Amino acid sequence: MTQETLHLLARRHLGHAGLGEFVDWAVFMLEDGYDTEHLRMLASLSPAPDSADVAYYFGQTIHELNWIVPPAPILLRLYAQDIARSILDGTVPPLDGCHKIYGIYRDLGHPDDMRPWLYLDDGLEPGTYEELEGENWDLAIQQEAWRFLQTVKL
Repeated sequence: MTQETLHLLARRHLGHAGLGEFVDWAVFMLEDGYDTEHLRMLASLSPAPDSADVAYYFGQTIHELNWIVPPAPILLRLYAQDIARSILDGTVPPLDGCHKIYGIYRDLGHPDDMRPWLYLDDGLEPGTYEELEGENWDLAIQQEAWRFLQTVKL
């Protein structure tokens, strides 16, 4: 399964994926060399597709590609890892990435190993609860992203 697909599945689970994103994903997949009957059908839907059509064609495409969708907790942790990597490589601003990982933390039921994201999202240093601002806030988020990638549990 591709990274783009995992991200789309995670965003769908979190309620952040719009229907048009599935159509865009299908077009991208076709351009990337994937090809199934239902993938082509999904890619051909209008920019404002029907939710039932999207769900059906997307599900059939996953089946046709013989991909297994990981359980939600694993899917969300994989997505959180990718966000943390994106924070560190600079493709996602630290505050944006922090807020996304905090949302995953909430959705997963507040696991202890992800608790620092709760404090960071509120602008607090996880160990001292001191208020963070500007570059110090960004740095604390980057440090937590690094720690998270070293200790993440699936």
